[in-house]
Amino acid sequence: MIKILIQAIAILVILCFSPISFANDSAAGIAATGIYLKEEKNISIEKEDLYISENKIEVSYIFKNHSNNDIITEIVFPIPDYKFDLSDMTVEPMYDDFIVEINGKRIKHKEEIRAFVNKIDHTILLENMGISIKDFGKIAEFTRYNPKRDKGQIPELFFKKLSKVQQQLLIKNNLVINDNNFLWPNWKVSRKYYWTQTFPAKGTVTVRHSYRPYMGYALFSSKNEIPQNACIDGKADLWLKKRPNISNYTYVDYILVTANNWKKPIRSFRLVIESKDDGKHISTCYPKLTKKTSSRFEASLTNFVPKQDIRIYFIEY
Repeated sequence: MIKILIQAIAILVILCFSPISFANDSAAGIAATGIYLKEEKNISIEKEDLYISENKIEVSYIFKNHSNNDIITEIVFPIPDYKFDLSDMTVEPMYDDFIVEINGKRIKHKEEIRAFVNKIDHTILLENMGISIKDFGKIAEFTRYNPKRDKGQIPELFFKKLSKVQQQLLIKNNLVINDNNFLWPNWKVSRKYYWTQTFPAKGTVTVRHSYRPYMGYALFSSKNEIPQNACIDGKADLWLKKRPNISNYTYVDYILVTANNWKKPIRSFRLVIESKDDGKHISTCYPKLTKKTSSRFEASLTNFVPKQDIRIYFIEY
């Protein structure tokens, strides 16, 4: 079964990871164990504009410091843990295009990358072996689609380049799974972008960042194979019932509730969800969205307190 699955993956030449979510900015602190989220109730989000598509996420905020003193804090953009997973197919990249602008000027940000197995931190162990954590020993370099590469080629894993002692140590700590001599990385990646921000007393700060998101990917041959949380509308439902061929959908998750770490509510919130591909239908269960076209949704809210996160499906016609 494992061999069949691996062959299928090699033919599809698609990077396999668990689904990924994205989050609103949050105040944070730094401890010996890494970055942690904290509340900052003297600062509010006066305005948030969020744009989500398959190829780009862009969000801008206007923060206001309501106190009589300057506030210096860490702002963190956390990415939920993800791991290498043969049972799922996800379209990358690896967040290397993440950009932060403060008051219209681009700044340098820092990044924390850690590796966990069963909540145990193995970051130092992997780093000492020279293993890249974020992309599972650069296995993404081999599984990324490349039309010039033999589609039947299965890459040699980073594991085989290590000494026997190192290999045994990785297996002992469950960092690598050895299943009938098929070896796969087993750690979860915890990844956060962060920077130090000063909020002037009674003043405002504009924060903007953008990046290309991960997209979960799946094939389907009938409506029943699309998750219920896609909330398929009538038009798409009719089309899906008539369509005989296998199709696919992608999806993007975005975490909104981390905005509640700031002083609530978000005074003005605007959300735009769009697909640049007219051959794809957008579907989501998120409430208070206005459907402009089959490929564009919008929402404009005042005094908004996020109660749930959002998942957006892009279904291919």
